[in-house]
Amino acid sequence: MNNTKKIDIDLSLTDRELEIVIELLTGKIAKKNIKKKTTTPDTPYPAVEEWAYKNSEIESINIPTEVTTIGKCAFACDTLKEIRVSENNPDYLSVDGVLLKKCETMIYSGKHVLIAYPPAREGNEYTVPDSIAELYGGAFTWCNDLERITIPKDVSYINESAIYGCNKLYSIDVAEDNPCYTSVDGVLYDKAMTTLLAYPSGRENKVYEIPDGVRRIGEGAIACCDHLKKLIVPETVVSIGEWVFQDTMLRVHCDKDNIARKHNGENPTKSTMRIVREFRKKYGNNNKKEIQNNEDQE
Repeated sequence: MNNTKKIDIDLSLTDRELEIVIELLTGKIAKKNIKKKTTTPDTPYPAVEEWAYKNSEIESINIPTEVTTIGKCAFACDTLKEIRVSENNPDYLSVDGVLLKKCETMIYSGKHVLIAYPPAREGNEYTVPDSIAELYGGAFTWCNDLERITIPKDVSYINESAIYGCNKLYSIDVAEDNPCYTSVDGVLYDKAMTTLLAYPSGRENKVYEIPDGVRRIGEGAIACCDHLKKLIVPETVVSIGEWVFQDTMLRVHCDKDNIARKHNGENPTKSTMRIVREFRKKYGNNNKKEIQNNEDQE
């Protein structure tokens, strides 16, 4: 029985791009990056795993027809300018170099999921297209030229790690009529203001006080914030995601029994955290000016 399958390859690709396509199809990329489904062993269906191209030096990549699964942060390399997809790929497409996933479910009919924004794509502002219903995990990772992201009204689901490590990003704006999410001074929250999803890494504020009522700090929400030196966590916070304080030099102020204290013990990161007991007795609930003055004196 002949299991050979004919595959058309775009010969206009550069030599390096052609190498990547061939590697994807033949499985010659390191095993940690590629795996095959076992349902039809005589036909290759590669899956690009999480962080597959981390720290690579490619500027563009072509996704062939056979790729049917792409993991979070798969194309997190800061040189990548464009992601292209074969017109025959049934699952993915590219719009202006941005990777999207097609959705045919009843909920998302006619909509798409934004999978990956190329970190080195030109432009310092990006408005998520109206056709997008969801931001995938790692959709905006290490996008170091982006300063502002605008989220339209129809985005109904944002993965907690969708926006991560964009060191010039100072504002995440959300359409006022979006029923699921909101922005407060450029910081992304769910509409109910119970989950902090993303604090823009490029904000120059030294101090940030999470509003009372917030119950969760999402995965990676405060990560890579070089300018932020002091984070005030209210007693309402009862849940903290993974690597929330990664690559920061924060002092986290909270009540002595706050979850932030436990999180630091069980999930050590590169951050420096100092728990100040009963900080409210010193600063009060709303006296942000006094907090800023004390920070400047230190």
